[in-house]
Parts: sequence; structure tokens; C-alpha cells
Amino acid sequence: KYPEMFNDKKIEKLAQENARYLISVFTPTSMIYTVSYQQLNYIYKMMQNEIASPDSNKFMKGLKPAMIDFCKALEETPYIDFEIAKGVDNKNRKLSLIGPNEKPEQYFGDVYSTSYEGSFAQLAQAQRHRTLTYNITLLDEPKFFVPPILQRSDALTREWINDCENQASVFPQGMLVNINEFGTMDWFIQKMKERKCSASQLEINQQTNETLALYVKHLQAKNHRRAEELAKYTRGARCTFPDYKCPSPCGFKEGIEETRTI
Repeated sequence: KYPEMFNDKKIEKLAQENARYLISVFTPTSMIYTVSYQQLNYIYKMMQNEIASPDSNKFMKGLKPAMIDFCKALEETPYIDFEIAKGVDNKNRKLSLIGPNEKPEQYFGDVYSTSYEGSFAQLAQAQRHRTLTYNITLLDEPKFFVPPILQRSDALTREWINDCENQASVFPQGMLVNINEFGTMDWFIQKMKERKCSASQLEINQQTNETLALYVKHLQAKNHRRAEELAKYTRGARCTFPDYKCPSPCGFKEGIEETRTI
């Protein structure tokens, strides 16, 4: 139906994105991340404290070998200043990825706070929005994201879940966690301009829509002055927004109407 958009290269990329859900979240990768000299020292000390902590949960325990390697690599550089690093303890700062066991109160106004279940893969996409704050807690029992296209078949769904369960001990990227999200309405709008798109990961596209629906519902219930403004973003993908112009229209109707399953 869309041969120019869904060519062999695109189909292969979509298959890889689905396959990614079965890969361990601890799989080594390469990336570039810019950080200040002070923050580098803070990260070093926070990791050292986590390595020494006897109270780490299963996820953080699985991450400790990588933290140890990271800290050792930093110690071989001239960039660690222990005087700066001890500022972490003075301020009682900790790694912010793991949140409190209690869910935060849900609230929607000029600022917002919400919680939902999402995969590690979705979390990785969400954390790119540095203007928003995210932390997670593990679920009591393992659960997994199932790509919507597979949900049409009970047999394929069962096979997918079985494959995920076989990987549960190494935290596959499709494993669900409770994600706590905090921010302002304006920065949430900016998030929508990235994630409500046919080129975006489907899971975060759908979750952004669920959060948007809740946001609009709560604003309308209390006659918030910006309720009507936010409702304008519920009509489809970002190319339908009143304040966004798409530089490369896809023509993918199901993507624009947000009814796609891939």
C-alpha cells in the first residue's frame, strides 16, 4: 500500500526494532553522552556508592559489573577529582533512575505527574527528553510489551511472551517497569512534537497519546484555562498540530491518524 515508504530497508529496520525487545537491557553498546566535569565526578561517586550498597534491587545488581568497569576506566584518566566527587555525599545525592516504591500522586495542570507501565525500550526513548524527569520501579511479577501487530494472533502472542519469559533473568528490553514521569505542560507539548509521529517508536507514540488523553480530561474537568489549547493536539500525529510544520510529509494515512500497528 505504501511501497515508497515501506521498502526493504525500512522493513528490516522495523524488524530490528521489534527484535530489540528480546535483547537484554545489559547488552553493551556504544554512545556519546556530553557531561560537565563536575557532573562526571558526581556520576563517578554516585556509582561508587551504589556499588557499595547492600540494598540494591535486582536491576541495579545486574548493572553493577558495568558500573565497576566504568569507574575503573575513569580512574585511569586525569578527570577524577575526589574533592569535587565528595559533594555527592554532602548533598546526599543518588542515582535518580530508581524511584520510590510508592507511586507519586497523579496530577495535571501547568505541571504534571503521572505513572504508567512501559518497556525499558520505551524508557530509553523517553529519557532523551531531558526537560522531563523520569524514574522507574520494578513490577512485582515480570510482564512484557507485546507489539500490537502480534496481538492479532493468540499463537504469536504466546510465542512472543514465552521468548520474553526465557530472557527474564537478564531483563529483556521488552520487560515492563513502572515509569514515573514529571514535567511542565509546555515541555510535554514539545515531547508530543517528537513522539506523535509515524516515524516514532509505536509504543511511546501510543503512551504519549494515553497521557495526553488523561491530561486533557483533567484540565477540562477543572476548567483549566489551557484545556482547549491542549485538546488541539488530540487530532492525530504531529503533522496535524496547529503549531508544527512537517519538513517531510510521509503520506502514511494510518500513521497520521494514529491507527497503525507497526
